Amino acid sequence: MNATASPRSAAAVAAGGAHQITDHTATMVTDEVAEPVDVILNVVRASDENMAALVGLISDGGMLVTTTSPARKVAGRGVRAINMDIWSDAGKLAAIVARVDRGDRRVDVSETHPLTQID
Repeated sequence: MNATASPRSAAAVAAGGAHQITDHTATMVTDEVAEPVDVILNVVRASDENMAALVGLISDGGMLVTTTSPARKVAGRGVRAINMDIWSDAGKLAAIVARVDRGDRRVDVSETHPLTQID
């Protein structure tokens, strides 16, 4: 698994199973990935140009899943594009909390802020 992370979170990303970590604060992932990948999961905002570059990294028949920037299907290559929407569901959130409580999932909290700082 390849991943992007800042130096601050690289150790946590490696602990999650990443074999190659690209420092996204210094390098574009598109400059680091040398061979096509089967799936890209994008969870950061990206320009149309950067999203197109990410799609270019995907093997024919592969998949792009994104939670923030629009994914566009690539005709002729069979690359599937999925725009994943996130919503709250009390039952599903409770199931996630139970997994965290059991130790099946780990949550990395990099920063906290007092509620008084929220606009």
